[in-house]
Amino acid sequence: MMTIDRKKLEKLQRREAKRFIVEHPRSAALFAKGKESLLGGVPMNWMTKWAGAFPVFVQHAKGAHFTDVEDTGTSICALVIRAR
Repeated sequence: MMTIDRKKLEKLQRREAKRFIVEHPRSAALFAKGKESLLGGVPMNWMTKWAGAFPVFVQHAKGAHFTDVEDTGTSICALVIRAR
């Protein structure tokens, strides 16, 4: 039976959490600004349960695709998979 290396898992999680913050500075700024006037910094309570330090803010969306404020142009599916 394969075991999970918890220390390696924790290290990877910390690395990805830092990477998320570095790659989403505009979303971080908008989240901080939102905290000035919105409970939890977001318009809907479920958004406080986002997998990262803050939610990704969307600039434009069409169908299952959206462009976030960082202009990465990803899809909802890719973001959900990456967040897990």
